[in-house]
Amino acid sequence: MRLARFATQTAQAAAREYGCDARSGGRIGPVIPLDYGRETYPDAPALAGVSGTCEGVTPGWLIRRAHGTAVGDAPVEDCLLIDDQGRPLFRLSAYYGTFADEQRFKTQTTRDLPKADPLLTDFLFRAEATCPGSPRHAVFAIDYRAYDDDPKPQHRYARAALRQFAERSTAPHGCTDVKLFQEAARS
Repeated sequence: MRLARFATQTAQAAAREYGCDARSGGRIGPVIPLDYGRETYPDAPALAGVSGTCEGVTPGWLIRRAHGTAVGDAPVEDCLLIDDQGRPLFRLSAYYGTFADEQRFKTQTTRDLPKADPLLTDFLFRAEATCPGSPRHAVFAIDYRAYDDDPKPQHRYARAALRQFAERSTAPHGCTDVKLFQEAARS
């Protein structure tokens, strides 16, 4: 909240200095980041009735629960798809604006960059959507985390989950025409 307040005050001061007509936005509510990086999520709700970024993704083989954030118009959205043991198997991510530009740049220029949140460079499938009124495209990715007892990703499920996630995510952003791309090269 302090960062938002600082950025707003800086923008207002710059507008006054340069004689710009600038409107301030409304009050900023709390931003709850995705709790990501834990080994297990034992209290994750059932995927069938979940709300937020995971809403609309159907359960699949082993995938019965989910952990995500609230739906809004955030520039980055995530959803973890979790098995019955509480382990995150898939991570769905949506990128808009400059975050989408950066994601597209990284995936087009190299496949061997180390993972750096919030951007993924190693993923199973990627998708893009057209955002009207903008030359930019939204970028979506699904990543898989293998465990010893389940070493292979479920490709058909991953593609379907990515499409469902992307189509739900685009609505608040006004983006349309989701297109899925082939599997990424994995290192």
